[in-house]
Amino acid sequence: MRRDELIARLASDCIYFRGDRPCLPHQRHGQACRCPLYCPRSAKLLLLQLSSAAAVVRSTALLTRLKADDPNCHITYLTPFVDFLPKIVDAPLRLDPAALLCCQTDHFDKLYNLDLDRRACAIANVVAAELKKGFGWRHGRPIPLDPDSEAAYLNRVFPRAAAAIVNPIQELFTLCGLEYRGERPWLDMPPDLEPAPRQEDETVVGLYTVAARRSGGQPFWEPRRWARLAQMLEQHGLAISLLSDAASCRYDRFVAQAAGQTPPGPLEGRDLLAAVAACDVVVCTPGDILEVALALERQVVLLQGAQAEIDETYLRGRGSIVRAEGFTNGRGDLSDILPDVVVRTVLERLDHLAELAERAGPQPPDQRPPLNLAPARSQTALHRRRPAAEPPPP
Repeated sequence: MRRDELIARLASDCIYFRGDRPCLPHQRHGQACRCPLYCPRSAKLLLLQLSSAAAVVRSTALLTRLKADDPNCHITYLTPFVDFLPKIVDAPLRLDPAALLCCQTDHFDKLYNLDLDRRACAIANVVAAELKKGFGWRHGRPIPLDPDSEAAYLNRVFPRAAAAIVNPIQELFTLCGLEYRGERPWLDMPPDLEPAPRQEDETVVGLYTVAARRSGGQPFWEPRRWARLAQMLEQHGLAISLLSDAASCRYDRFVAQAAGQTPPGPLEGRDLLAAVAACDVVVCTPGDILEVALALERQVVLLQGAQAEIDETYLRGRGSIVRAEGFTNGRGDLSDILPDVVVRTVLERLDHLAELAERAGPQPPDQRPPLNLAPARSQTALHRRRPAAEPPPP
């Protein structure tokens, strides 16, 4: 058979076909195209999220729903934070000129732009797709593309005008035109990435130290107060882990010096996942660390000002909120929170964790089982499979 005939027989619409390398059925079992595992792709989806790792983690709830509704869909996700994407993403693309070129020269059935970032809105305009949801670009400004995204657009442009606290995950589903059914964000640890080392029977409390004031840009606590908090936690037999990202690394050097600890290095991507996974309780403010801790099912102590941004239901029973009441300087910002209140809340979360462990009894390591799409894919693809091409006449 000629080469062009062999290429024509390739099942390029199969969910396992890669085009630039052998597919998994061929690598593992030596199968050729139109094998028993052949399953045609149903739809090509593109998701855009460029602004923050927290938003990428929240969108994992949406990814679960998209795969559950259509197991044969092919998901391409363009973001700078590919380390936070789960395995069910078929084509994770790190934002760079090459990835943009791949998206521009492709065609998608649906495009979901979940971000008001100007770059994401411009990309949504130039990429070809049959249906576009979320935000686009017009006259030099982001715009909502349809009525489903108008509420999310108003909440992000005028957050203080919102009548009630908005659940970001529910808002995400509404933006995409889907009914929210309680899906939760989740993260799976890469198999080659182990949590940060810790001693046996050691309880670790992670501290994220920086949250800039809206007016100044300075951390809401001075280093000596963070050091005081670390010392008070150590007096209760707890180990301290400073969760330093690029924004807080320099500040954490002063905190570590005041607390008598080794200055930490900046944690990003996979290293941040490992550091948070090694903690039992995480003390933080709304942001990337909060979303990663909740997705990894860690206990959380969330610090918030008097003007609440997140309510208790968003923590899904895995955390407590410490709010500033304005009893120190009367402003009601995060500088009003005292370390002893934080320590008391951390101990309460540890007691709650111990009660849950006692009720559950011995449990295997806390790992989220992988999403098994094989049965659903097989059932969905039965009526889509095409018979193998007949061999040419001799």
